[in-house]
Amino acid sequence: MALDKLKQDFRFEYKLVHKIPRPKALELIASSDIFIDQLVLGSYGMATMEAFAMGKPVVCFMKESVQSCFPGISPVVNANPDTITDKLYALLADGELRNKKGIESRAYAERYHDIDVVINDLITIYEKVIQHQK
Repeated sequence: MALDKLKQDFRFEYKLVHKIPRPKALELIASSDIFIDQLVLGSYGMATMEAFAMGKPVVCFMKESVQSCFPGISPVVNANPDTITDKLYALLADGELRNKKGIESRAYAERYHDIDVVINDLITIYEKVIQHQK
């Protein structure tokens, strides 16, 4: 397992953020140095966006076909079960890299996921759905 291999060279604590109340999940994300999302599905969701907003480096599997659906250059450290050990090793070994990825994450959240940025698109979507329901 990747975490067992990494513990040979690094001292860290791993906390699973799964099936817990949202406030506790946000607290755990906020206290983390690295956030690992899913490594199989190929995209990210709300937990990653929360981690972006908190300026956390995020490790997640992003399919190439899905990457082009997201705007800009994603700050995600793209990893899968075969590459997770190496990707985490690089982040654990290099505080400057973690800081850089965290800064990129926060900037990405502000540029592409902030409510002021997406509100008009959301209103348009809701209006279309409402019109379709009538």
